[in-house]
Amino acid sequence: AKIEVRFVNERPVFDCVYAAVKSVIESVTEKKEFAIRNVSSSVNPFTLHTVPEEEQQTLPPNYRPYTLRAPQVAVFESVSLRTPTDVPESEPSAPVSEPVPLPNLRETTPVVVSAPAPDFAPLPSAPAPDFSPTPAAVEEAPAPTSAVSENEEVPPVSMRVIGELFSTYIVAESGNSLILIDKHAAHERLIYEKILRENDGVSRQLLLTPVILPLSKENHAAVCANTDIFKKAGFLVEDFGSFSIAVREIPVVLQESDIESVVCEIADSIVKNRHTDRFEYLDNLYHSIACRSAIKANDKSSLCELQQLVCDLLAHPDVRYCPHGRPIYIQITKRELEKQFGRIQ
Repeated sequence: AKIEVRFVNERPVFDCVYAAVKSVIESVTEKKEFAIRNVSSSVNPFTLHTVPEEEQQTLPPNYRPYTLRAPQVAVFESVSLRTPTDVPESEPSAPVSEPVPLPNLRETTPVVVSAPAPDFAPLPSAPAPDFSPTPAAVEEAPAPTSAVSENEEVPPVSMRVIGELFSTYIVAESGNSLILIDKHAAHERLIYEKILRENDGVSRQLLLTPVILPLSKENHAAVCANTDIFKKAGFLVEDFGSFSIAVREIPVVLQESDIESVVCEIADSIVKNRHTDRFEYLDNLYHSIACRSAIKANDKSSLCELQQLVCDLLAHPDVRYCPHGRPIYIQITKRELEKQFGRIQ
C-alpha cells in the first residue's frame, strides 16, 4: 500500500535532500573535469586556442557559451536562516490597478448590517402554526355532538372525554348517552387487530443482549419444536442447551419484562393442548402479546392519551369486545339516568 509522509516544516527537509544531491553531483562533475584535464595535459599546448582573436570577435552578439549555474541551495539556506530584520527593504512595484480605499469599505459595512433583509417577512406577521386536522380527516370522522374545549389539542371526535374513573374506566359523553370504557380491554383489542393486519408477521426488534429462559423439559421441547409459530408471532428463539432457550428478538409492542411470562404461557398451552390446531396456538399467542402490551388498569393516563384511545376506538366501530370476550364499553342513556333520579316515570 502507498503511504504518503508529510512533515510539519518541509523546507529544512527539502534543503537537506537538495544539498545531499547537489554534493553528489558536484563530486561527479569534479572527477570528470579532473579526468579531462589529465587527458588534455598530453596535448601540445601550442595547438590549443588556434582561433585568432579577430575571428573570436566576429561571433554573433547573442552568443553565450554554456556555463554551469551555481545551485540555489545557498540562497535557500540564507533565506531560511535570515531574520526579518536582515531582509533589505525593496521598493514596491507599481500596482496594476488602483486599490479600493479603506474609508469606502468602512462606510458601507454598517449600512449592510443595519439594512433589513428584503427576502424575509417580519416575524410578527408570520401566521401561527396550525395543528388542526386535515380536511380529509375531518370529513371521515363523525361530527361531535358537543363543543371541545379550546385548550384541547386533539382532533374533534363524536365522544367528549370527561375524565377517568378509578384509573380504569374512561368517562365520555356521546349525544344523550354516558359511555364507560374499559381502557385496558379497548387497548388490548386494538393491538390485537393491528397484529392481525400485519401480513408478514408481527414487527420484531432485536435485543441488545439475548434473554436466557430456563424451562422445564416438556416446555423446552414444546418451544424448540414450534419455533416457526414463535417467529410468526415476533419471537426469535434458539435452543441454548440445558433445557434453556435464548430469546433474541421480540415483538415491538412487547416490553422486555413480559418476555418470560408470554413464552412460558404459550409453552404451557402447547403442552396441555397437544392436539390443538397450529392456527389456534398462534391466535393464543397473539392474545397473550396484546394483553401484555396493553395499558393496565390503575395505570396513570393523561387526558390526551385517553382521547387518543377513544379516537382509535371510534375508527373501528365493529370492535365491541376484547380478545377474551369481555365488553369494552357500556352505554347508559339519559332516559335511564332520569329514571334513576325520578325525573321521569
